[in-house]
Amino acid sequence: MAAMRGRVSRDGEMASRWEEYHARTAARGPRPLLLRACELLGPGEGRVAVDLGCGSGADVLALAGRGWVVTAVDRDPVALGVLRGQVLGSGLVKIVHTSFAEAVLPQAHLVHAGYSLPFCAPADFPRVWAAVRDALVPGGVFAGQFLGPRDGWAGADGMTFHNAVEVEELLGGLEVCYLREREWEGQSAGGAKRWHAFGVEDRPPKAPRRHLGTLVRGARTAQGVTLAELGRRTGYSAAQVSRYERGLAPLTDITVLRRFAAALGISPQVLGLTSGGLPGRRAPGARNADGDHRPGSAGESVTPYADRGLVTREQWNGIIRSSTGELWLYGMAEYGYATDADVPDILQRATVRGCRVRVLLLNPGSAVSAAIDKDEGHPPGTLAARTSAALARFAAMRRRCGPGMQIRVYDGHPTVSVVRGDDAMLVTPYMRFFIGSNSPTFEFRAREAPKMFTRYTRHFEATWTNAEDWHR
Repeated sequence: MAAMRGRVSRDGEMASRWEEYHARTAARGPRPLLLRACELLGPGEGRVAVDLGCGSGADVLALAGRGWVVTAVDRDPVALGVLRGQVLGSGLVKIVHTSFAEAVLPQAHLVHAGYSLPFCAPADFPRVWAAVRDALVPGGVFAGQFLGPRDGWAGADGMTFHNAVEVEELLGGLEVCYLREREWEGQSAGGAKRWHAFGVEDRPPKAPRRHLGTLVRGARTAQGVTLAELGRRTGYSAAQVSRYERGLAPLTDITVLRRFAAALGISPQVLGLTSGGLPGRRAPGARNADGDHRPGSAGESVTPYADRGLVTREQWNGIIRSSTGELWLYGMAEYGYATDADVPDILQRATVRGCRVRVLLLNPGSAVSAAIDKDEGHPPGTLAARTSAALARFAAMRRRCGPGMQIRVYDGHPTVSVVRGDDAMLVTPYMRFFIGSNSPTFEFRAREAPKMFTRYTRHFEATWTNAEDWHR
């Protein structure tokens, strides 16, 4: 984040802290959002990455270590001097001393801007953001942050801030893989401050995708209705309506779909609804002819997702957030949970409430890991390293949670991922030769899909019984 400049300090004291700041950040690990992008894209294998505002290079080194050829851009010569001393002799890093506005970006599979774009002057920001978008090749990923209007630096000269709706507009036409708004008290190079940030991962779409949000947006724009007006009619904020329209928040809830249909005066059938709910799907809580919830000819109520990647991070966390009895994280690595900043607090609060938290992962020493790497086209050792890293993070969470949290590892080829929060489950059956994010996922509750819930419970308990405790 070396793009920070003394301009955000009124008395110039910040300038004297830069040497200490660069030394400190040079030793930190890569940013979690960058690690998410690396997990999404896989090993660099000689592909090009750009790090805007690279600073002293913690993220550059992480990228180069994963096989990326990195263009590192910053206008701070002190920061670049620190980085240059760490990459001497490396053919993987090209250091560019220039401002964002003057930088010529190469075509890249990954553009990273760790808290740096807000330090672009408002007059330059549109041109810089357009250059970032133009640099991304099809399937490439942008990972970075925008600062919001409630940030402690809001209003500082030479900086650019965006509210939620403006962030949505910046991402227009991109496939958004991750979008998270956060506010917290933390530290900066200048000391303690209030942070208000939007963490973003997005990519140019590989092909046009049509989803229910597209139909909502089409009906709204055809009627000349603004986002704010549709939000007023439905009871949502304009930002939330925009998320639904762009597919960032999935439109799978029947009540929400009917609310949009009513607000726009369109037939529910336009949004795929029938009198009983979604086509081919039994409405949640629907009863059989004999008046109870037992499985019958109509089947059990399950929400399907064509691939795991369509389930948002908010959904993954939401299903475990209020658990009071049973909380399971069962799969190969569950790396998304392991690296999510909210999960340690979620698990700790669950154990305080008396919830039993169990984490069950593939043994990183299992020979199966190498076979899965081969099936999925990853270099040998990829899955074992990811699982080991996840176990280390979960072990740190266990130290916070105490005896209410247990960790075990299993051997044998994985067949399924099960995330449970009391009576709710998210289940992903593994498909060989597909990466986990491309496997279908099913969401259901015990009262609406009792047979499925019972079968996966039995499977988990049997695997847990035969697994071994992880004490490292």
